[in-house]
Amino acid sequence: MATAASWRHTLRRLGGDLSGAITGGLVTLPSSIGYGLILFGPLGTEAASAGLVSVLLAVIIGGAVVGLFSSTRNLAVGGSSAVALLLASLIANTVGTRTGAEAIAFSLALVMVTTMLAGLILLAMARLGAGRLAQLMPYPVLAGIMNGTAVLLILSMVQHAAGHSPGGHDDDWDPGAVLVAGAVIALMRLPLPARIRGVPRVLLAVLAGTALHHALLALGGAGFVGPVLGALPPPVAALEDWLDAIQSLGSLQPVLLFQVVPVAGSVAMLAMLETLAATSALHDATATDGDSRRDLVATAGAMLVTGAAAGVAPAGSISISISMLRAGAATHLAQLLRSLLVAASCLAFGQAIGQVPMAALAGVLISGGIGLMDWAALRPAWEALRHGAQHRGDIIGSAVVMLIVTGIAVRWSLLPAVALGLLLALMVFAASMARDVVRRVYANPTGRSRIRRPEADAALLRTEGRRIVVIELEGAIFFGSADRVSARVHQALGDGARYVILDMRRISRIDHSGARRLLQACNRLWRDDVRLSLAYVRPGMAVWNYLTELRMMPELNQAHVHPSLDGAIEAAEVALLRELGAAEAKALSPEDGLRALRIPEDAIAPLLARMDRVGFAAGDLVVRAGDQAGDVWLLLSGLLDVTLPLAGGDARLRTRLATLAAGSLVGEMALVSGQPRSADVVARTAVQCLRFEVATMELLRQEQPELAYHLLAGVCLQVQQNLRQANMTISGLEE
Repeated sequence: MATAASWRHTLRRLGGDLSGAITGGLVTLPSSIGYGLILFGPLGTEAASAGLVSVLLAVIIGGAVVGLFSSTRNLAVGGSSAVALLLASLIANTVGTRTGAEAIAFSLALVMVTTMLAGLILLAMARLGAGRLAQLMPYPVLAGIMNGTAVLLILSMVQHAAGHSPGGHDDDWDPGAVLVAGAVIALMRLPLPARIRGVPRVLLAVLAGTALHHALLALGGAGFVGPVLGALPPPVAALEDWLDAIQSLGSLQPVLLFQVVPVAGSVAMLAMLETLAATSALHDATATDGDSRRDLVATAGAMLVTGAAAGVAPAGSISISISMLRAGAATHLAQLLRSLLVAASCLAFGQAIGQVPMAALAGVLISGGIGLMDWAALRPAWEALRHGAQHRGDIIGSAVVMLIVTGIAVRWSLLPAVALGLLLALMVFAASMARDVVRRVYANPTGRSRIRRPEADAALLRTEGRRIVVIELEGAIFFGSADRVSARVHQALGDGARYVILDMRRISRIDHSGARRLLQACNRLWRDDVRLSLAYVRPGMAVWNYLTELRMMPELNQAHVHPSLDGAIEAAEVALLRELGAAEAKALSPEDGLRALRIPEDAIAPLLARMDRVGFAAGDLVVRAGDQAGDVWLLLSGLLDVTLPLAGGDARLRTRLATLAAGSLVGEMALVSGQPRSADVVARTAVQCLRFEVATMELLRQEQPELAYHLLAGVCLQVQQNLRQANMTISGLEE
């Protein structure tokens, strides 16, 4: 049973691969014939058959190589309009006065050298991982190249759609050819009846155009329907053309390399982009992953083999790949079968293919050019011009970049458009990195230091805290953005800030130039006695890592560097309080400690009688999270940190919730709830405290309820101050 089921599964898979291969071949042939017309278009219609063979070799040989060695199933490769246009432009600029067989041999030699050189370039790019970089090219640049290709494709086919040959007069057009081309375009663009939607649209359009052409011929329209493709050359003739091309390699002058190398680089880049787009579409459609580097290496190998046979550089095709997938193709065998079917069709039906009118092929490619156009960036730009937008500059800039690249492609050729596109991509990247890295600026970060100060100091900070300004940074610091940070610091100082803190937590990277300029700006401000601090400069943070690797950490004034934002704010608050004349924190007497809780004078002595004085050294654990609550402490001197361990992290790394100063209660909730301790409390410095046992509270309630009331009122005062501190902290945070 298992064997029978396995055989059925294998047969179904073979059937799907065969169906996909047939569909791929039917979709491939018409467009490949059209690309052949483009490729040798500068040589005239007599060279069309040689151009067609060169493109078909990309399908037959390139498809077989990619089918054998790529990682992505159903990746179909073949000729492309962009590659054909680039090579046609190269041929037109270099063929000179050559004509006839000499021009064809010279052009095939050019195709051979360019394709193989493009294969070597793509192989190097793939081995260096350039596929990831290609995916970073901005959309406006890609859209501009795509639109330029589309317009050039349409313009190159207009003469064939009009029925006249290259070099003819613009008014020398045949009405029948225009009718055939128009009918094909309509079939390619308009919705089809449900009954025939399963038929490949390209095949249907070409068959209909061919039938219409020959119907017009039968009606006596031999003079106005335009030419047909002509019979494909037999293998012997194709072999002779290849041998002539080999001999012509010796006539290629070294100076041609200055023209060939840029075209080969552009062909490699375009083939990489089209292949990556096809593999990405297949991965999305099949919910599978693939190795993009291996796919590019396979495509580069296909270029080398195809180029040796004088074929054009093959590239991935989204439309053919997806068509084959939908037809049932499931394995690499489908691509091998497609190559065999295309080769067999050319051998068996060469005469029939030659009866296809050029106007029909022109209609297919004109329709493809229309579908290739992408003007999506223009509508948002128009709306931004009419109604305004917050990011109007970016939106309009994208549209302008797209139009510039498109215009250069149409006015000159795809080669300068691709080169300009790459340059614009680098400029856009540099501009995006040089944008303002300031995420937000806020003043008076009272509460963010997490210090519970005496009420007088807290009130002073609430009114004067606007002299402390935090500049929160985000993103990457490069040479341009570093200068902007310096400008924002000066702006804050001009607005009245006395203490400026740079929050570096969200900095993702910093290059050498950006680090150098930032350090220069900081040192210049420090020399001018500007109170500038850097927060979140510690091991593990991006800024620390980059500055350490760049060996620039010693250049930082460590007195102004803090591992956290709350530490930087705490230092600024201490300096501001000192500047405002606030008294230095000093130890409280037991009596003053109770007065800080607003305990009445007549209740102080009775409460002190039930308390004892204890001390802790710096680093001592005063309260451990999870322990049962037994004591409450009133801090008389020193500082205590309330901390929690980081969730799922190193136990030595802790989050500081608050720092308690003299006059604060510690563990006060034990008098209210009696629940286990919720956090650790560690002595930051040596401290002195008054200890009150929780069990004593029950005695006070029974024996001296007024004392219990006054003590609970002090607890309520502490809770009120804690809530106020929390509110101020929360108000400084973003939602």
